[in-house]
Amino acid sequence: MILTVGCGLAPVLLAAASPAGGPGRGITAEDLYRLVEVRDARISPDGSKVLFTSVRCVRERNAEDADLFLVPSAGGEAQLLTTSEARDESGRWSPDGRWIAFTSKRSGTAQVWLIPVAGGEARALTSRPLGAHDPVFSPDGQRIAFLGRVPPEGKGRPAKGSGEKKGSGPVPGIEKDADGREFADDVRVIDRMVYRKETEYLDGTRTHLFVVPMAGGEPAQLTFGDFDVREFGWSPSGASIAFVANREGDPDLDRNDDVWVVSADGGEPRRLTPNDGPDHSPVWSPDGKWIAYVGTGAVADLKAEEDLWLVPAEGGEPRNLTASFDRNPESPLFAPNEPAILFRAADRGNVQVFSVPIEGGEVRRLIAGDRTVGDFSVSRDGNAIAFVASDPMHPPEVSLVLRDGTGEKALSRANEAFLAEVALAKPEELRVPSPGGREVHGWVMRPSDFDPSRKYPCVLYVHGGPYSSYGNRFFHEFQFLAARGFVVLYCNPRLSTGYGEEWTRAAGGEWGEPVFKDLTAALDHLISLGFVDGNRLGIAGGSFGGYMAAWAIAHSDRFKAALVERCVSDLLSFWGTTDLPRLVEMEFGGYPWDNLDRLRSQSPITWLGEAKTPTLLIAGELDWRTPPGQTEEVHRALRRRGIQAQMVVYPREGHELSRHGEPVHRVDRLNRIAAWFKAHLMPPQGPADTSGPATGGAEAR
Repeated sequence: MILTVGCGLAPVLLAAASPAGGPGRGITAEDLYRLVEVRDARISPDGSKVLFTSVRCVRERNAEDADLFLVPSAGGEAQLLTTSEARDESGRWSPDGRWIAFTSKRSGTAQVWLIPVAGGEARALTSRPLGAHDPVFSPDGQRIAFLGRVPPEGKGRPAKGSGEKKGSGPVPGIEKDADGREFADDVRVIDRMVYRKETEYLDGTRTHLFVVPMAGGEPAQLTFGDFDVREFGWSPSGASIAFVANREGDPDLDRNDDVWVVSADGGEPRRLTPNDGPDHSPVWSPDGKWIAYVGTGAVADLKAEEDLWLVPAEGGEPRNLTASFDRNPESPLFAPNEPAILFRAADRGNVQVFSVPIEGGEVRRLIAGDRTVGDFSVSRDGNAIAFVASDPMHPPEVSLVLRDGTGEKALSRANEAFLAEVALAKPEELRVPSPGGREVHGWVMRPSDFDPSRKYPCVLYVHGGPYSSYGNRFFHEFQFLAARGFVVLYCNPRLSTGYGEEWTRAAGGEWGEPVFKDLTAALDHLISLGFVDGNRLGIAGGSFGGYMAAWAIAHSDRFKAALVERCVSDLLSFWGTTDLPRLVEMEFGGYPWDNLDRLRSQSPITWLGEAKTPTLLIAGELDWRTPPGQTEEVHRALRRRGIQAQMVVYPREGHELSRHGEPVHRVDRLNRIAAWFKAHLMPPQGPADTSGPATGGAEAR
């Protein structure tokens, strides 16, 4: 169902409401332990089987468990391939289809393992102190390339605790230099600008490319230097490997990632993309003559539209294949038996698979539908595509489709039993004219037991990024709140991706006011439809969404409760402490000393002196993307003004808390969010009533 608005701002009544969900219970926070996340669909070389990874949360171990499964392409029961309690993932087929290489932490650190498809025990192929990951077989199946971290040149292992979550520990060891001076061996010496990532300190380590014989032996390191290798791919002959790295200047200071080619036997790499913009995702053509990759061309701009490029493998001028396609290509793959490249792209809330001829021309939609397509792969003969997809009523599962887009069928059923026992709320599309002259696209999720005669509290969610988007996929958190009696509104205001570069740039170099106007337009329209109580509104968001939630309560008193999670509150201190300082530099133009007034005006902390909204604040103790101090600043400002505010800090957690944090913490987080909004948005007598005006609350300040 689509909720549409005409060319003016006059509200349009909702069409006959579709019932939310069906018979069954509402989703709970604890259902996190029932949900299965399926990812990484890899079709076998002969097309007869599909390998995928199944991830579930294990309550007893308070951890995510990942295992590899095989399912017949013709349909049937999925076969469990790996059974360890560690994470087994990133499975890749050998060219003959007899072996699978994968990454596992079953020995303590992530290493490359091998397992026979016909059955048998897995064996470790690497035992590197700093780990190994992302294995890929050579075309002849005799070698496996992988990525692994290496210590700073001339040193052994990094300082004690490197890559580990810090806590109290033993008395440090003492080392002496040539002059007899004593130094503690657990001290971190920082000599680069970005020295932390996710929940760990990098301690001078770099990620490089290695090759190891499939039969076993000592891995050979192929790349060296003060840079990181991020992605790679074998040439069809097996003689060379293309990889992505920033080898020019200081990789922490710019985004000039390039595609390089190195001999699989070692040697000096040669650069294929001499432009100034970031390039990534290189793949070889089947004949080895071309390399396709994704990049912005000569523009090092976070908001710049990316394109799919083709460059001769021996070097030459790249050609842009998608110049007229106003979307960002992802995950390109050459079609095996035709001159075309397949890729994913986000398009108005969906992520779908497209195809473009290698000579350029029309981009065709290959896998469509109101859904989010994740990882996909193509059989060697090019006749079948395996992919993972999710929609609002279904968590991710594996499907198979023929190359011409026909004959689609579901292969995995990891969540079938769970879905049969719960009632889900079906989102409805919302399209509202934007104050910026275009259209805000979003979705509204009604309570699972929706009664059209009542008015409900509403929670407005704002996505992170800021250059990302909500869309047609399964949201456990939104379903959980709908089952608790809340209307949930989520939309894609300016800065969002999937609507063309013009919309991503439409905020004009600002974050707060233009985006808030779009959010307000969507919220006001929803209230006008008659089933939302404008006096019982909440706002929630994490990362950039946390920034916008803090901005909203600083500029409006219409929200009666807020969730500010993993936020950005002060762009000046954020620039100095985040692991992504270039976000501030590129979005707001230059460095803090050049932009003090602009950064202050765009920081929520500047305006919180008039905030009145009771606010729940959530932070990860080891979040280096939006450091916990950003959340602490909002908490202190609200408490200093006497506003009800509660800050919850989760130990051992980073920026991925809500997605891949410890399961106990994720369940705790959901229950705290629901309790906070219930306390502030729901009357004592029940989840909904008919009181309150049909329009929005107090005007924005």
